[in-house]
Amino acid sequence: MKKLLLSLGLILAITLSANAQRHHRTVRHRVTHEYTTTSHQAPRRHAPERYSDNLGELRMHVAGELGITDIGGIFMHEYPYHFSIGAMAEAQVGRALSLGLGAEYYGTRSIYPNQADKPYLSSVPIYANARLSTLGWGAKFFVEARAGYAIPVGSVNVGGTNYAAKGFFTGAGIGFSCFGSNISIGVNALDVNNGYSQSHYHTSSDIVTDVYLRYSFAIPVN
Repeated sequence: MKKLLLSLGLILAITLSANAQRHHRTVRHRVTHEYTTTSHQAPRRHAPERYSDNLGELRMHVAGELGITDIGGIFMHEYPYHFSIGAMAEAQVGRALSLGLGAEYYGTRSIYPNQADKPYLSSVPIYANARLSTLGWGAKFFVEARAGYAIPVGSVNVGGTNYAAKGFFTGAGIGFSCFGSNISIGVNALDVNNGYSQSHYHTSSDIVTDVYLRYSFAIPVN
C-alpha cells in the first residue's frame, strides 16, 4: 500500500512539474516576443513641371495666323485680310521673358477697295519675337511683340500698278498659353510697295494693318 501511494505521489509530482514548465515557457514566450510595426511613407507625387518659366528652355513653335478684320478702317487699311503659316524658335531667358526668331509664309490682299478681284501678295517675314508671361504653372497669360523685315515672293499687277509686299513688318498682341498651346489676338502692320509700271519714276508705299487671330503649338527641344 505504501508503495502504491508513493508511486501515485511520484506520478502526480511529475505531472505538476511538467505543467509548470509548460506554463513557464508559454509566459516567457509571451513576455519576450515583441511585435514591431513599420510605417511606410506614401510616395511623393511628382509636381507638374512648369512649362514656360524654366530658364534656358528651348521651344519650337509651329504657328498659323488669320487676319480677321481691319476694325472699321481705323488704320486706313486698303487690304483687309491676310493669312500666314510658319515656325519660330524660342528661348526662355527669364522666368517671365522669352525671346524668339521666326519666319512665316505671309499672304496679304493687294486690291483697291471697290475691286471685285482680290489677289493675295506673298512674302516671307523674318522677325524677332519677345514675350512676357505671367508667372505660374502651365496656364498663363502673355503679351507678345514681333518686328522684322518681309521679303517679297513675286508681285501682283492690278490696274497697271505692281504691288509687292516687302519692307518693315511688326505685330503686337495679348494671348493665353496652356501647356504648349498658345492663342493670341493683336494687330499686324506690313509695308506694301506700289511701283507704277506705266510711270517708272513714281513709287509709293502703303502700310497694311489688320487684326490677327494666331495659334501656335510649342514643343520643348531640350
